[in-house]
Amino acid sequence: MSAYDATVVFITSFLAIPLCYFSNYAFNAVQSKNELLVFVIGTVAILLVISITWSLLRKNNTGKTNPLFTVMSIFTLASVVDLISALELDGIIEGFMSFYLKHGEPYLRTAHGTIINYWDGIIHYGLYLSMLSAMAWNQGYHEVGLYWVGSITHSMIVLVLGALTGKYGIKWSFLLNVPYCIVPVWFGVKLLREPVPVLKESSEFTLKSIWKRPIDVLLILYFIFASGLAVMRGMGWSSVIYVWQELSNIYQMPVRKDRKVVSADE
Repeated sequence: MSAYDATVVFITSFLAIPLCYFSNYAFNAVQSKNELLVFVIGTVAILLVISITWSLLRKNNTGKTNPLFTVMSIFTLASVVDLISALELDGIIEGFMSFYLKHGEPYLRTAHGTIINYWDGIIHYGLYLSMLSAMAWNQGYHEVGLYWVGSITHSMIVLVLGALTGKYGIKWSFLLNVPYCIVPVWFGVKLLREPVPVLKESSEFTLKSIWKRPIDVLLILYFIFASGLAVMRGMGWSSVIYVWQELSNIYQMPVRKDRKVVSADE
């Protein structure tokens, strides 16, 4: 691989800007609310970027290309789309994603949806560029790759479960999230099967028992407590736990306020 390959993926990611603008303009012009049409347009846009990236990579590599670069072209494009969505949700820009956010994935118009778009558009995009650079210059990207796998998997678990249990229901555009559920699993397995480069070996290094590492024990206990608290808040938000629901009403938790605001906007 070469710097040319990474540059191609980087540049093609910015195709998201004209694609978002003209798609939004076309939908608003025809005033179509067909959810299937929104999904079809999104799928065509993805296939268009894949074909452009694949042809440019094949041209430079005489027919031999790394499929991972093509996969990265999809995810970098999606990161730019998510950043555009976040900026539009905050009112910084307009006319790019308003139609999709209303008829494609309306659950992204919440506070969590805005932050998850920022996270994908900034943090994940930076991770993609780091991995692309490492692949282009034949450097290791094991740690960065595993961090991305954990981050994107966590984001998708929350997003998918929220979409499935939320009041908006499942729309056709929800299927555009399928690559986010499949590719990280494949990529994570690929990374775990690859040998990890050892920078420095030490014969004196011994792994201590978990009970002899008090800081690690405290972190484990904290994460168990935080996970349980998050589950209870989620069940209280969905009115499953009555006591937690009453506490959230008394103390006016922002998560419940956000739910009312979204309902009012509709």
